[in-house]
Amino acid sequence: MRLTIGIMLTLLGGVVVVVGLLGALNQLVGMYSAALNDALADGPEAKAVGANMLRWAITGAAGVPFLIIGSVLLKISLFQKVRKMAKGNAAAAQRPTVTASKWEVPRSKPGKPASTPAPAPTQRPTPIQKPTHAQPREKGPVDVPRQDQLGESGGNKSER
Repeated sequence: MRLTIGIMLTLLGGVVVVVGLLGALNQLVGMYSAALNDALADGPEAKAVGANMLRWAITGAAGVPFLIIGSVLLKISLFQKVRKMAKGNAAAAQRPTVTASKWEVPRSKPGKPASTPAPAPTQRPTPIQKPTHAQPREKGPVDVPRQDQLGESGGNKSER
């Protein structure tokens, strides 16, 4: 309800303001076009054009309150919708999941044991096989001796 009233007031106020601005500018353009068409002729007096422009400006100013009230109502209703969506998303994130996998232990109430135990896995894990003499060892990085394993020479190239 608030959203529709806000949209209607905003549109109404915007239309009235635009009509007032266009009417005032039309009076100004009319005065200058009359002066350009016939510069020596007596055109409309500037005071009369100013009075007409003021009348149109007052008409446009009458739409400003409707425009402001409508935009405030729009913002309030949109913020409320955003807040409801955020609360809905937060509540959905806190809800427990309905679907349970077959490996989960059924939950019970505090102080009560679970009614059924967790099902046992159907496959046994395969043991890690150690390399035997028949299987070649994978080549890894070259073993480089540390400084303390080099001996007393310290690994100088000249002594090797």
